[in-house]
Parts: sequence; structure tokens; C-alpha cells
Amino acid sequence: MSELSFLHTDSYNETDLQSAIQRHFELLNIQIAPDARVVIKPNLIMRCGPERAATTHPAIVEAVVRQLQAMGVRDITIADSPGGLYTPQLLAAAYAATGMETVAKQYGVKLNTTVGSRELRGADAALCRTFDIIDPVADADCVINLCKLKTHCMTMLSCGVKNLFGCIPGLLKPQVHYRFPDTDAFARILIDLSLLVRPALTIVDAVMAMEGNGPTGGPAARGRTNGKEEGNRPTGGRARPLGFTAAARFDGLYALDLVMAHLIGLTPRYVPTVADAIGRGLCPGDWSQGVVLGPDSRRPSMIFCRLILNGSTSQIIFRRRSLFWFAGFNQSLRLVRMCDRAIAWAVAAARKVVRQRRSGSKTKKQKSTCPIASIAFAVRRCVRCVQLMCIQ
Repeated sequence: MSELSFLHTDSYNETDLQSAIQRHFELLNIQIAPDARVVIKPNLIMRCGPERAATTHPAIVEAVVRQLQAMGVRDITIADSPGGLYTPQLLAAAYAATGMETVAKQYGVKLNTTVGSRELRGADAALCRTFDIIDPVADADCVINLCKLKTHCMTMLSCGVKNLFGCIPGLLKPQVHYRFPDTDAFARILIDLSLLVRPALTIVDAVMAMEGNGPTGGPAARGRTNGKEEGNRPTGGRARPLGFTAAARFDGLYALDLVMAHLIGLTPRYVPTVADAIGRGLCPGDWSQGVVLGPDSRRPSMIFCRLILNGSTSQIIFRRRSLFWFAGFNQSLRLVRMCDRAIAWAVAAARKVVRQRRSGSKTKKQKSTCPIASIAFAVRRCVRCVQLMCIQ
């Protein structure tokens, strides 16, 4: 039976967070040799500050580093492969923006800026037996997986298993997406990858989680920081305070994702990585079969978040049934995307009509082609998508 550590953690206050991390280590009986090469693998998916809730908070990383150093561990490296190019310059920029550089300088730990990788082969793979893994993870004696709890527009949940996708270098990640475009197949290769990396400890940063169109992308928004307008920037998901941290050893990694999915209102049916782990016998079929350790070991109450795909139109559709009815089926996800594309098509056609009419008033009289047929087709397509989703 899987053992999970679940602790109430209100904020990123240094004292409270350090106490929580220390307690996680104690409850799970984590023992690491002082001469072990330890790699801390946070979620650094994009160059942004922790207030965006897209990346692992540096206070979590700092608390883990202090705990490792208190245990006598000397060789500690912070490493990740964010989205995009995998170059020393971009890695340094990501570390600086996400607060990892400050932690590394303060505690004398290493930041990985090498961009090498090597192919590793897994024995327990179901779909993909070989992966290119970044050098620090491939060479590590112990990997500590520090993930952020987020909703995700493809896998529905981004937590312990999904965070390990950052062990694949740079632009090789889009290649994996291209090879496995189907959601279920992609989930299977994520499980294969996790069985290869085998993190000794996974800690979930859910003090401030992300809900909405995660893990990062989404419609542009205007914001103000320190009184200054930032202009258009991709926001996608939004921060949602949940106020807890959770942890598990490798044998509880999949049960940890299962419980985190339950906490935000998702059953295994909606999370392909969890469903695949259950199918392989890697975790229990029901979240309540895991042993939750710590003072908060009572049955966790459900916390509803929202997953909103591609703007307000999808948000309205999802609210028809319940707060978390969000295209959990692959078919519904395709229909939502079709609907949004059709609406964008109709808007573009309407703008073209306006431009033609405005230009016609200033230039010689011309016979303009009004794309009314395109608008009508787009509207009919949207209506059909809504009808299909409502009968599922």
C-alpha cells in the first residue's frame, strides 16, 4: 500500500515551509548518503516569477536544499530542461527568472548549465523503451522531483509524473509530442519515462496551485505590476491558493498523482497518466486505498479547480453541467477546439467585412465579396459542437 505525506502549509513562510519539508522527510523515512549525487528537478516550464504559479516556488527548493545539507549531502544540483531551446544562455535566464539562481548562490549548490544528454533504456516500458535524458539526471544517484500542482490542457493534471517530462532536453520534447500525438499514448510514454527516471522523492508544491488553461499558455491578458501596465502577455492558468504540500517515495508516485487528482475533483477516467498507472498495477484503483501520513491524515476534502480551454466560450460550455466538467473526454476536447477555431474564423470573416466596407467608402466603388457564407458555416459548426458535447 502506497504511503503519502500530506501536510497543511498555509504560505511560503520560511519557517513553516522548512518545518513541513523536514516533516515530509521524517514521515517517509528518506535516507540519502552524504556522498550521493543529488539532483533537484523543479518545474521551470517558463521564464517567469513564482507569483504566476507556473513554476515550482523557489522557497520549496530552498527548504529542500537546507534539509539535504542538514543530512550531510554535499553534491546538490538544480536541473531542468524548460520548454524551447536547451542552451546555457536560456538555462541561465530561466534560473534567474524563477528564483533558482538566488537559491543556488545563497546555499552554494550547483545550477546545471550543461546541455548534454544521453540515451537511456528502460526495462519496464510499455510503449517507448529509450529516452534521451539530460546529463545531470542521467548521472544522478538520487533525483528529487519538485512538481507544481496544475491543471493541464492535454493531460488534465500536471503533477509528479508530468513534471518528469522536463528530463528530456529542449526541442526533443516536441519530437515526442509529434511521435505520440494521441493523449493516451502520450500518457503511456510519460509513465515509461517515470519508470526510467525513478525519482527517490516527489514533493508537490500546492501552497499556490494553478487552475485554468494550464500549464502556461492561454489568452492574452492585461495586468498592472507596481502601477505599470504590462501589456499583452500569455497568462493561461491562474493562481489558486490550496495551502498544502504532499510527498511520496517512488513507490507512491502514482498514488500521489491519484490523490492530487481527487483533491481537485478529477477521477482517474479524466487523467490519462493516472488511468494508465492503474492499468499497469502501479497504483491503487481508488484514492482512498493510499495511506496518508502526518497530522493531516484524515480523508482530504475535495477542492474544485477549473480547467478553461481557449477562452470564455469554452468556459461557458463547461459550466453547463458542473464546475469541473471540462472536456474530460478526448472527443469533447476536440470539439471544444473545433468550436473555438470556428468562432475565430467567424470573427476574422466579420472583420474582413468591416474592412471592405470602410475601404469602399474611401476608394473607388468596387464590388466587394462579403464572406457571409463563411460566417454562417462557422456558426453552424459551433452549434453542432455544442450539441454533441451536451449529449455526451
